[in-house]
Formats: sequence, structure tokens, C-alpha cells
Amino acid sequence: MEVKKVSLKLSELRNISVSLSKILSQDMPVKQAYRMSKLAKSADKEMKEMEEQRMALVKKYGEKNVKGDVAVKEKMQEFMDELNEFLKEEIEMSFIPLDLNAISDLKLSPLDLANLDMFLDEKSASLLEERNNA
Repeated sequence: MEVKKVSLKLSELRNISVSLSKILSQDMPVKQAYRMSKLAKSADKEMKEMEEQRMALVKKYGEKNVKGDVAVKEKMQEFMDELNEFLKEEIEMSFIPLDLNAISDLKLSPLDLANLDMFLDEKSASLLEERNNA
């Protein structure tokens, strides 16, 4: 199976990671489990880098309280503006497409399926589209 690449915005990554974490706890065929774990590791790496940048913004716009914790209060608008601009950043992820038929026994919400749609192989994605239009 060939490796594919997808471009997505950092803002989309959190939803993808949540959906992946739900699926990873379920039993599935070993080949799909391998592909899913590789995809999850790639997403986790990006999430960690994204969180580091978010925390840098918290430090930039936040103030320490008496406990030493940093929180953004006074400059919330500036913080949100810069964070939202950052979340528009596009990243590229490499993956081996997932076969929907091989994971069809998993319990997936429609939202999880929508979040992972870009990682399905084209044949599976077209079957899903046909089912949705029927």
C-alpha cells in the first residue's frame, strides 16, 4: 500500500487526535492497528509541538499569580488573535490509508468518522459516501 500525504490545519489536528485515541483502545486487525498507531504517533508529535507553541503564547501574554502559575487575563484578545492565526498553520502528515471495511466492526461516532475521513483509502471513502447518499 502506498504512503499518502495530507495537508491539514493545526486547528483540525485536535479533533483528529481525539478520534484516533478513541479508536486505538479497540481491537482491530493487526495491519489496521499498525497503520492506526503510526497515524496516532504522527498526530501526537504534532500535538506536542502545537502545545509547546501555545504555552509560549501563554507565557508571552500571561501573568503569574501568587502560586506561580501563568494565566492570560489582561491581554486575552491579543492572545486569542495570535493563537487563532497560529492554528491556521498548515502541516503535512504522511500515512498509509485505512481500509474502512477492515475496521467496520469498531464503534465510531459519525463525528469520529468525519474527522478521520481524509485518512481512509479512496475506495473506502467512496463506499462511505455512497452509503451516506443512499
